[in-house]
Amino acid sequence: MYRRMLVKAGPVTLLSLCAMGAQAGDWTKFAGDRSLNGTVRDAIFKGSNVGGLAIQWQANTGGAVWASPVAKYFPSIQKTLVFIGNSSRMIAAYDAATGDRVWYLRTGAAVFSTPVIWGNSVWVGGQDRYLRKLNAMTGAIECQYVSDGGITSSPLITDPDGAGPATPMIYFGDAGLAGADDGGHVTAVDVADCKEKWRFSGYGPVGAPQPLAGTWSPISFAPGWGGGHPPLILFGGSSPDNAVYAINAITGNAATNVPLWRLQAAPNINDLDVGAGVTAAHVRPATPGGVGFVSAKNSVMRAIDLNDGKQVWEFDVLADSPGNYHVRSTAAYLPGRIIFGYGYGLYALNATTGAKIWKTADFQAEGHDVLASPAISFPSGSRIGDAAIFYGDIHGRFHAVNGGGQEMWSYDTGGPIFASAALIQDRIFVGSGDGFLYAFGLGGGVSAKPDTVISSPSGGTVPHPGVGADVTVSGSASDDRSVSRVLVAVQDTSTGRWWDAATKTWVPVFMQTEVATSPSAGGSNVTWQTKFPIATAGGRFYVQAEAVDSDAQHDAEVAQARFTVPTLGNPPDAAFTYPAAGQNPLSRFPNGRESYPITVTGTATDTRGANPGVQRVYVEVRNSDHNEYYCGPAGCPGLPAGTLWQPQWAQIEATLSNPGGTSTEWSIVFPTYDHPHNYRFRVKPVDRDGETSQGWIDGGKICVRDPGPVTDCYRI
Repeated sequence: MYRRMLVKAGPVTLLSLCAMGAQAGDWTKFAGDRSLNGTVRDAIFKGSNVGGLAIQWQANTGGAVWASPVAKYFPSIQKTLVFIGNSSRMIAAYDAATGDRVWYLRTGAAVFSTPVIWGNSVWVGGQDRYLRKLNAMTGAIECQYVSDGGITSSPLITDPDGAGPATPMIYFGDAGLAGADDGGHVTAVDVADCKEKWRFSGYGPVGAPQPLAGTWSPISFAPGWGGGHPPLILFGGSSPDNAVYAINAITGNAATNVPLWRLQAAPNINDLDVGAGVTAAHVRPATPGGVGFVSAKNSVMRAIDLNDGKQVWEFDVLADSPGNYHVRSTAAYLPGRIIFGYGYGLYALNATTGAKIWKTADFQAEGHDVLASPAISFPSGSRIGDAAIFYGDIHGRFHAVNGGGQEMWSYDTGGPIFASAALIQDRIFVGSGDGFLYAFGLGGGVSAKPDTVISSPSGGTVPHPGVGADVTVSGSASDDRSVSRVLVAVQDTSTGRWWDAATKTWVPVFMQTEVATSPSAGGSNVTWQTKFPIATAGGRFYVQAEAVDSDAQHDAEVAQARFTVPTLGNPPDAAFTYPAAGQNPLSRFPNGRESYPITVTGTATDTRGANPGVQRVYVEVRNSDHNEYYCGPAGCPGLPAGTLWQPQWAQIEATLSNPGGTSTEWSIVFPTYDHPHNYRFRVKPVDRDGETSQGWIDGGKICVRDPGPVTDCYRI
């Protein structure tokens, strides 16, 4: 086991703080408040005006975004900053007015956890087990806490006893060292110095512990309405526990490791986790301590009396909507009702009785699985029907419906949306699996947005310019007033690294360069050009370009191009033979739910060079749903024996049928999880001359699940 420790660290790369403007309003934590209500009263959005929403900017974060953004106005720099993490191991701050990146920090593994802001610091948890406290304006690390497991749970900061600013604590869950069902905790850390206050791991009924359970649900807080109990920390347990917990927010029940109460939300079987957060509200006079609303993956939404953990009512989503996936969405509370996602959109239930008020399927012919928690704008003085409810679905569409469930607007981001939106006074922020952070507002800017074109290379194969030469990328940009600058990013997708023009190096973090422009027609039309070096091996490249106009507006649709530069060498090649992309290789899960070995096979060839022949083949196996990597049959280095998956990147060496031959078959065997998941494969051959293929060769994704049509092989 890794030891818990306090770590001090230094600054990170700091980018320009010269972006324009600021926006009022704060959304400092997952779902906007410490009880996960997900509703704001000071925003301008209503069901009657959201039809006028338009994109204000989009910022490429350089990796799929599963975490939700948070935002706060900082008077010292007169800006509102938006903070977001991504799957490419980065946390970054963006100017809410312009979308410009202010700073970034590289982490050791993906960031799925929503950050939380307290004062002038922002905290973020990662799959690398670190909980980091960062200076919100610069990204400098102020202190760190190393947990015993990967942090997917979105943390919460609050002052649990109301004694003032000297006593706040940050609460978060972990799901074990491998980031899976291998034992986790809920931990409280002092906000001032990152020191541990207490830890809780008492999962399971009293006398029947569940040592493999952990927590990846967001943490919520109930202050002890009515004085019937102490302030509570509320959270869900992962499988095979599948329960809801309340513990004392001040002590964590650490002395006994026994919760104040526990409610079994689903049977003790795999993949029925309580991954959604517990939404706490002061709803019923009969329950003065408040009510918590939560569903496990068995899709039964429950209201729980927070005084004693007893069920008040339940609503079976699958009974009302047969065949529609698990409920994994944290409910939002709109006075008198709760709103949450399911396999075909949203539900609204009466908060007091659990009766169905509406579901979006009543009004829309098409719907998709919604994992995100809804975010609600309910301006003071408005009626329930004129609330504006925002949510994204796994097909990449971001929606706005009114308080009656009728869709008023939507926008296709191009990637699955697992993240919830953040609302401030006049902006809505949401991240997408396409790697972009989006900002929406009513109407456009004070002028039209600019437009950007990549003229060359536009795609396909580009001749290698020769050893020591550069590849030139050029294009144009236009605006109804003037183009102030053009930002270009270049990625070598063979290695996953980005070109940093300032340091003349390839770096692992998304980078943009302000490129030289040649104005014409008074600056309303410009041409631009940039160069980057090319290695002998060539590569596959992705270029993204966006213009910014004199109103600080970014191009709403970033120009993109992909092209290949052939190698000057003689690299080997490889291909997959089984399983095919999109295939479900199972006839059934053995014994209902049990890990199943899958053999992945392919071929590799090398007939050129001084020493023809394939020396070895490396294979990457990734669980697309958890973003975890298979370490091989020997297990993951540095982790407990038998730990086969980890959030840090890993590759394994395949078995060759003809090592050193000019043609060989290769194979690896990996164990599936004991319940449905999607997996993705990549392969890289190495020849006897030490050359590799031009980057990883993608074998696509398979959907390992029970027999039947594959309908949820997500666009990941």
